[in-house]
Amino acid sequence: MLMMDDRALLDAFKAGDPAALQRVFVHHREGVGQLLRAGFGFNSGTERFRFTGFQTEFEVEDALQETFLKAFAPKARERYSGLRPYAPYLHGITRNLV
Repeated sequence: MLMMDDRALLDAFKAGDPAALQRVFVHHREGVGQLLRAGFGFNSGTERFRFTGFQTEFEVEDALQETFLKAFAPKARERYSGLRPYAPYLHGITRNLV
């Protein structure tokens, strides 16, 4: 809800303002980290699979940094509309990265 409720933050985020990016990172870091630790299920074709999560903090931190690099790239920032919560959008990027 962070950017949905704050149009100035959303505009600054889309413009790549470092302070806005930092605020979004701090707000969402733990949630992405939890997803990377706990794992998630996903479909590939007609089959269901499960990523069981990363086992070490190094792996979590590495994937966390890669996730935010992708999420904060100009095209990814532009694609986020601000009409829906950012966390599911970010978690989609995380799952696709893994």
